[in-house]
Amino acid sequence: MPGAMRDGMDRHLRNSRSGALTVAFLGVVSPTLAVVGFAGLISFSVTQRTREIGIRLALRATRWEVMRVGLDRLLLPTVIGLAAGAAAAAGLADLLRSQLYGLNSLDPVSFVGAPLLFLAVALVFSVGPLNRAARVDPSTALRHE
Repeated sequence: MPGAMRDGMDRHLRNSRSGALTVAFLGVVSPTLAVVGFAGLISFSVTQRTREIGIRLALRATRWEVMRVGLDRLLLPTVIGLAAGAAAAAGLADLLRSQLYGLNSLDPVSFVGAPLLFLAVALVFSVGPLNRAARVDPSTALRHE
């Protein structure tokens, strides 16, 4: 009898472990995919503005002015999106309350950490393309389609 009980407990725990591993895997993969997609979107947005950057440079704007305008235009939608996402997450937190064992549904680490991560990604992945676009020759940028 003890062997049968042990087998039953092992089977039950195996299912729980595999579920926990799946959730942990998705918990790592989904933010990674979101960050990669977000970085690609920012890079694409800067590439689409190459002509505008060329015009600004042709009108004697400094590289720093071009980068500041580009960062302003990229970070404002990012901050608005982060605020909307945090509000939606806070609103939906009550639905998940029964699934969170030993955790607060409005976990401050999650509600501060995730937006800071995305803000850092927005800064890091916008500075590179903006810097590259600000160094391009204005005549080349104006011919860019």
